[in-house]
Amino acid sequence: MAGLPGIDDIDSYGGVFINYSPIEDPQTDLDAGFFNLISSNVAGMTQTAWRAIVRVQMNGAAAPTLLQHWAVWGNGPSVAPTLVRSGVGALQVIWPSTVVDALVQTKSVAFRDASLQMRGLQAIKLHPIVDFPVSPNQVFCYFFTSADAASDGTTGQQFTLFVS
Repeated sequence: MAGLPGIDDIDSYGGVFINYSPIEDPQTDLDAGFFNLISSNVAGMTQTAWRAIVRVQMNGAAAPTLLQHWAVWGNGPSVAPTLVRSGVGALQVIWPSTVVDALVQTKSVAFRDASLQMRGLQAIKLHPIVDFPVSPNQVFCYFFTSADAASDGTTGQQFTLFVS
């Protein structure tokens, strides 16, 4: 069972290909040089691309609201992250530990990095921090005011979390 995010190189796609014979019909036959270019670009993207993105609305001390989510394995309800407010200014975003990809292969979810961006005008200026202290499929988000006090923000504040 391979994990997500996968880190590939061109060898992950069979290495560098050469044409067995001249391309007869470029409408139906794929030139090896073009396949090599595609493979190289896709492998490069596995190094840097975001694997999941979520938009969340903060609701003060009440539970936050998941507004939208997208991931390389889909955006349906069965793969939506769960939001858990674990204290003032502390939020866990938890994805399923395994997902089924477009090739119907089960993959374990393991993130490497995250970035959080506050959206729009903020009634309380929050300074977010993201961390992975528990599990590779979970991201902890901590919010602080400019005075370094933990804060849940205000109802309606939104942020976008990008995870790779």
